[in-house]
Amino acid sequence: WFKPYYTIHGPGWQLTGNVLAHEFEVTENGSVLLNVHKKWMTWGDTYEIEINDVIDERLAVAMVLAIDCVAASQAAAAAAA
Repeated sequence: WFKPYYTIHGPGWQLTGNVLAHEFEVTENGSVLLNVHKKWMTWGDTYEIEINDVIDERLAVAMVLAIDCVAASQAAAAAAA
């Protein structure tokens, strides 16, 4: 109910999970396409993307980067408030 929910309109993907904790999955028509986990205690931001279906990997990586940017902006705005 109170978690962010994203729909990626181009391919029709739905994103569920905890975006701020960088733990989420992407589904299409109920099928899990990929799981995303952020690796902690690494040099810089490192993500693990488990692709479960044949999809455009470049689009998946671009989506993860865009979501990370949105989450960072939201966190910065919350810290400034």
